[in-house]
Parts: sequence; structure tokens; C-alpha cells
Amino acid sequence: MQEDEYTKLTVNSPLAAARAFGSLGEKFNSVYMSGEGAVMDKEGGMLFARVKGKAERELLNLQEESSSSKVYNVRPGGINPEGKYLAERTPDWAVRSIHMLGNVFERFYKNMVISTESLAKATVGLAVGHGEPVPAGRGVEEGGRLLRNTALRDLAERAG
Repeated sequence: MQEDEYTKLTVNSPLAAARAFGSLGEKFNSVYMSGEGAVMDKEGGMLFARVKGKAERELLNLQEESSSSKVYNVRPGGINPEGKYLAERTPDWAVRSIHMLGNVFERFYKNMVISTESLAKATVGLAVGHGEPVPAGRGVEEGGRLLRNTALRDLAERAG
């Protein structure tokens, strides 16, 4: 995919959605799914890191335009489905291998992975929550508006 196409999907579409919902006058929390490795304030580098970082920065700037719109940028690491799949299919060897690797990382490198269930708890909680910045802690940056994998794991754990 070319950079201009990737930017339309990754930056322009989320910004347009956040603006549209924010203009309705009701409180609206946007949760932008970025990823570990995104770089907010850097030119050059890998396409993923640069464009995701641009989207994060522009969404944070959008908060200044609308008092009803609150933004959370989340950066999960590796996402481990823990063998749970919605699709009714038999996972092939590649999917099973990724699952096994996810379990290894879950055991030995917890800060690098998050389960789909934990990611859902954390992000849905942010979306339906009060919109206040997340209190300072490990993995919390940008005044409580950018949450790295460790912060997402902590939020999910507190949510139960």
C-alpha cells in the first residue's frame, strides 16, 4: 500500500469520524488503536510508525477544538487471542504457531503482549468511561491520553 492510501485510512478516516462525533455536542470518547512502535513526533522512519504517530498527534490536537471530544491513543504490543477465535474454521499452522508464540510471550515477556480479552476490557472501558485522563503510571504518557501495552494490561486487570 502506498503512503497516501495508508494515510487516508490511518489518519484521515479516524480524524473525520472523531470530528463528526465530536460535533454532535454530546460527550464522545475516541479510542484510537495504534500500536507499540508508533512515533508521534518524528519525521522519517518506518511508514507504520510515522503515520500512526501522525494520527495520534492530530487526534490529541483535535481535543483542543472540541470540549466534548476526548481522545485516548492506545498502543498494544502483540495481541494474543489465547486460542479463542470467532471464525468457524480450523486454524492453519501459521495461526497455531502465532498462538503458541503468544503464549510464550505471555509467560516470559508480559509487558510485550496483551490478550484480546484484556485489550477489549481496557479499550471499551475507555470508550464508555468518563473521558478524564488516565492517572499517571507505568505506560501512561501524553497527560493520560496515550496508553502503552503495560498501561492497557493494568487497566484491564483493574476492570476485572
